[in-house]
Amino acid sequence: MKKILLLTAILLLSSKSYSQNVILSERVAKLVAKDLNEGDYCRQEKENLEKKIREKDNIIENKIQDVENLESQNEVLNSIVLIKNETIENKNKSLSDQEKIISRNKNTSIVWKCGTAIAIVLGIILAVQ
Repeated sequence: MKKILLLTAILLLSSKSYSQNVILSERVAKLVAKDLNEGDYCRQEKENLEKKIREKDNIIENKIQDVENLESQNEVLNSIVLIKNETIENKNKSLSDQEKIISRNKNTSIVWKCGTAIAIVLGIILAVQ
């Protein structure tokens, strides 16, 4: 619609009945109309490209947020892994300490068993004499 109004205005301005004496030939009028069409097309193309750029920018911003979220999740998971490793080390140390205690108790038990057996044997020998 804008094109038609503009073309009509140009044709009215180019007619002899208007106060100016400027006359556009048919060839020039066609070129003007063509330029107007191309200008409108270029404007529309520019708007479409700007819209696509905005959409791509939004996509990029979303991807950046996704990456930041993943990085923060990775940090949290790494801290959890460190805590779990410390827990495992503490449990291993505790197990090692318990194994030492069990070994010490086992050795003490063997000594007591041997001592008891020797005491019984000596008691029987003394009782027999």
